[in-house]
Amino acid sequence: MLNRIKIILLMLIILGVVQVAQASAVLESTRVIYNANKKDATLTVNNPDDQPYLIQSWVGNENSDAPENNPLFITTPPLFRLDAKQSNTLRIIYMEDRGSLPKDKQSVFWLNVKAIPSSNPSAKDTLSISINTRIKLFYTPDGLSQDAFDMAFKKLTFSISGNQLTVKNPTPYYVTLAKLAVGSHEIDKPGMIAPESLINFIIPDNTTTRKISWSAINSYGGVTENLVN
Repeated sequence: MLNRIKIILLMLIILGVVQVAQASAVLESTRVIYNANKKDATLTVNNPDDQPYLIQSWVGNENSDAPENNPLFITTPPLFRLDAKQSNTLRIIYMEDRGSLPKDKQSVFWLNVKAIPSSNPSAKDTLSISINTRIKLFYTPDGLSQDAFDMAFKKLTFSISGNQLTVKNPTPYYVTLAKLAVGSHEIDKPGMIAPESLINFIIPDNTTTRKISWSAINSYGGVTENLVN
């Protein structure tokens, strides 16, 4: 039934019967670093369009982007109107009285920012779509430096056994891999490795090279230099 509805909507859009209004809000960064020695973290939300949006924001945990009943982090303002060509700043606050986080390694959460288009009572046959943008929120406890976070990818270790590549992260920081390759075989979407953990990847059976190359995403959302082991 759901697939049938999708097909009908697609046909209406193609025929021009339904006009689609898609919300668009631009975040100033692709990730937020929350340092424990600060009282909050901030993120600027921009509206480049010619219409206002209602902006809703919340923080979900590492395994889900859904709002929590008693979240460790709150955003303020959680709901606000963002006029055309304007921007506003979100504050993210750690509610330490609701629970504690590890003090010897980073923690990660999802910051969600949903842009909801304004309704036009005079508009007819219009389908409005709200877009939820989510980015990673890294909580860094006292004693862990920002510079070490950006250099953590250099401390990854690698081992190959048969058709399995094991990547170990011995650091207290999350490492988000932008690229990971064994010889000419590039691994698709290598993802993020948690602090003091490892992750396994399957590589082709006929792989004979031990040459591994990789790069990571730094705290500013850019890609680091490419390293070769």
